[in-house]
Amino acid sequence: MIPMLMKIKIPRQEKKSLTLYLPVFLAWILLTVIFLLLLPFILLAALISWPSGYGKILLLIFPMILNVLWHLQGLLIEVEDKEGHIYFSFI
Repeated sequence: MIPMLMKIKIPRQEKKSLTLYLPVFLAWILLTVIFLLLLPFILLAALISWPSGYGKILLLIFPMILNVLWHLQGLLIEVEDKEGHIYFSFI
């Protein structure tokens, strides 16, 4: 399932850790609109470039991007610097 929230956790030594929840589903709505607007141009480019062999790759771009987005749920990214850690996780 496509993740709907992104959790950002910033641990602090003196106080309780700071946790932010960002709604990622708003970005998915925007990306869907952009993909739908680009779809006719991608199909036209695939039709034109089919004899050279690149048309098939252009047609597979949308399923590949959707596959990556679908598997983002459960991803944990840990960023470390000199002062501490920041955790990004997709829920």
